[in-house]
Formats: sequence, structure tokens, C-alpha cells
Amino acid sequence: MSDKEIIDLIRKREHSASVQKLYDHFPKIKSLIRLKGGSTDDARDVFQESLVIFCRKAADPGFQLTSSIGTYLYSICWHLWKDALEKRNRNVPVEWKEVDHATSADAQEYMEKEERFAHIDKVLITIGDKCRQIFQLYYFQKQSMAAIAGQMGFGSEQTAKNQKYKCLERAKELAKEMVSIH
Repeated sequence: MSDKEIIDLIRKREHSASVQKLYDHFPKIKSLIRLKGGSTDDARDVFQESLVIFCRKAADPGFQLTSSIGTYLYSICWHLWKDALEKRNRNVPVEWKEVDHATSADAQEYMEKEERFAHIDKVLITIGDKCRQIFQLYYFQKQSMAAIAGQMGFGSEQTAKNQKYKCLERAKELAKEMVSIH
């Protein structure tokens, strides 16, 4: 199966076949992590996290692969493991060789996006069911405010707009609080 076919399967949400093929790259990643002081379990965790990052990015219609999938996954895992070691404050005397610069920059960008997604997830979990439902209807299902008012039992379209505004303000406030904590 070619890299293009794998990406096409991911975009069609046929993850079973694509992920199975992506696991062909695991031995190379396991070797990297073990060489850099990790265990096989560490390698599994890092590889699975890299698959999530890759699949999320590959699902984007604007995504263009600039290297092989194997190189791309290797780069993501390389950065994830390096970050994991730094977080653990482990003083592992290893020399990190840079991988392909375009791939490294892409991987860093995706990791930053993943962190932003994690913050958004935390905000959405904290914000409450009603706001989450309004956001789901408006942003993801692209429903009109009149339709949202009807579904949510609001008296008018204006009430739905006001509630959405309040939810957005609350989400911004929560996001700022979470950023200031970290």
C-alpha cells in the first residue's frame, strides 16, 4: 500500500487498514526509543501518540506529505520522545541527530497544534453541556441560530445568539485561566 493510499484511507475514515499498515513502522520507532533510553512500553506510547498526530493531520485536505510516511512518523516520535525525556528531567547522555528539517519543523508544528487541541478539549470539558451543545450545533453542524433556538428550547433566535456569546466569553476566560496556570 502506497503512502498516498494510506492518506486516502485516513481521509475516508477507514482507519483499520491504514493504521494496520502504519504499524509496519513500529520496529524502527521501537529501536529509536530503546536506543535513547526508553522501554518497549515507552515506544508503544510514543508511537501511538504519533499515529494520532499523523492521522489528525493527514485527515486535513490541505495536508501534503513532504517525505515518506516512515520518515514523517520517525520525526514525530523523535520529537515526542525528546520532549518526554525533558519532562521527566532525565539526564540521558545521548546525542540527538537532527532529522530532515522540513519534517522536524512539521512535527514541531503538529505537536504545538496537539497542545492547543488539548487545551481546547479541557475548555470544552469544563464549559458545560449546554455550551458544548451550542458549539456543536453552530460550529460543527453549521446550524442557524434560529434552528439552535428551536432545538435548545430558547425563546428566540436572539436568545440563542446571546447564549452563544456568553458561552464564547466563558470559554475565552477558561482558556486564559488554563494558560496562566501552565
